Amino acid sequence: MVGTWEGDGSRHVFEWGVGQRVVKSISYGPEGDGWVVVSEGWWYWDPVAQSVRGTTVGTGMGIDLFQHTARLERDEIVHDLVTHGSMSGSFVERWLFDEAGYSWSLEEDGITLMGGRYERVR
Repeated sequence: MVGTWEGDGSRHVFEWGVGQRVVKSISYGPEGDGWVVVSEGWWYWDPVAQSVRGTTVGTGMGIDLFQHTARLERDEIVHDLVTHGSMSGSFVERWLFDEAGYSWSLEEDGITLMGGRYERVR
């Protein structure tokens, strides 16, 4: 998961935080010939909730705050996701990794709303 990923007109950078106890993320959207930051977040093990939790702050995308609770289901990372902002709601986001990248989907009430694919940038 740690690394740089591109696809669907965006870029995600995941890196380890303090003591490899946190995964930090920065997401970029296209702007002119380059990229502009559209969100920053982090994931960590929450010993009280006994799960991986995350928080992401976004700008310019209709979602100001993402609250994640993540788990592994077989080969997928599954996020129970609550969003705040003009596009608020409760969703399930799935990430399925393979050798070259990962596919993702966003679901609401079992219906896939959107999805895409990201490839690792070497």
